[in-house]
Amino acid sequence: MRGGFDAETLLQLERKATGQSSLHPRASRGGCDGAVWVREMPKSQRIWVELSGEIIVARIRGALTAADVTELQSQVMLLLSESGRSQVLYDALEMEPPDVDLTLAQQPNSEELRKRGVRAALLVPNTRLAYIARLAFGEGNFRVIYNDLAEAIRWLADDGRLA
Repeated sequence: MRGGFDAETLLQLERKATGQSSLHPRASRGGCDGAVWVREMPKSQRIWVELSGEIIVARIRGALTAADVTELQSQVMLLLSESGRSQVLYDALEMEPPDVDLTLAQQPNSEELRKRGVRAALLVPNTRLAYIARLAFGEGNFRVIYNDLAEAIRWLADDGRLA
């Protein structure tokens, strides 16, 4: 077992991957214990999800489609279930602002995260995406953080103990 995953889980993650993706361990970098499982994807891929220590990281790049939103949520939910983790970092620093329909499509997904008790940091580059993130995620244990990856990780790791 590496990074908390058994062989069967790794196979499930591999099956969920698209294109020529593959999972392989990479040494962790600062602050996170254990291996980091990385899925290598073609550059054209707009989303990817990985487990990094105790945090599930969902990275979003470019313009998303409805299928991308569905796939992203599916991968996040799979890792939440399989890893037993409850912190998610949505990295939208390279995301283009979505249209209203995609923003509204995220709301039921956010409700599911809320029901599971997930704590999510939404990392955004500007006020426009911050506003959109607030609409998409609504109320819950979610926090929008501007351009500060270290603060997002700190907030997720805190898990409310210092508040």
